[in-house]
Amino acid sequence: MSSSSPTHALAGEGPLALAALAGQPRSLAARGLGVAVLSRSFVELPGPEVCSRPLSPALRLEVVLRWQGGGRLSPAARAFVDFAWQTV
Repeated sequence: MSSSSPTHALAGEGPLALAALAGQPRSLAARGLGVAVLSRSFVELPGPEVCSRPLSPALRLEVVLRWQGGGRLSPAARAFVDFAWQTV
């Protein structure tokens, strides 16, 4: 999913071709002046208004969580694992 200011040149509706992101400086997104590629779960969090468009083709990545067996997870680690299972 691509997110930008509603007035950015790449704002709009419908899928955004990955090729349209070519040449977009990464530093602009870091300063709030450009485009960011974010997960849907992050885009849906409360915050400043942004224009979100799905990417075409969709990006897919494998997420792997590992921890040493035989021990108990801290409450924070357990909460993160539970969150990850619900989100993925």
